[in-house]
Amino acid sequence: MNEIEQLSARVGSLEGELTKIQENTLSDNPVIPPDVLTVLNNAIMQWFGTNGSNAAYGRAYVAASQSINDVTTVKVLLDSLSFVVNATWNSGTNDFTIKNAGKYLCTAVVSYQTVTSGKVYKVSIEKNGGDVQATILNAGGTGQQSVICTSILTLAIGDTIGMNTFHNSGLAENLLGGDIWNYFCFNKIS
Repeated sequence: MNEIEQLSARVGSLEGELTKIQENTLSDNPVIPPDVLTVLNNAIMQWFGTNGSNAAYGRAYVAASQSINDVTTVKVLLDSLSFVVNATWNSGTNDFTIKNAGKYLCTAVVSYQTVTSGKVYKVSIEKNGGDVQATILNAGGTGQQSVICTSILTLAIGDTIGMNTFHNSGLAENLLGGDIWNYFCFNKIS
């Protein structure tokens, strides 16, 4: 049976379970039977490819603009937390601490309000205080620019992850504020 046929069979069995739930919740005393909850929970965990206790993910962002000094690697001040599951967010250090060892997909995004043509703008993913992956933009023009860095990291329990940025424009530059412009996110993939 191929993957589509397996998914179709799973959906068909869930439709029967959903009918049981609908019939039960329409009664005066609605209760979802434990066997139905187990089937639904298992299907959800299979669909997402992990069990809930092993899943780990998080996202934080820069709510207000941040000034970045020239020729200095600067910690991006992720001052707002979107969500975190099975990790710890430290707003004082702007890092996440890992609770489940494994491989993680990490993404760091910085967006400068303006860039200077011919200058370098960098974003890096930080692990335990040191850069482990970076992306550099050699600005070919001016105006607003974003730099994105993505990497798969092997992380152990207690490792910290976050992001840094750097530029050499000759003067301080500002990051845009708002949750879509400057953020760090991660998701445990195995």
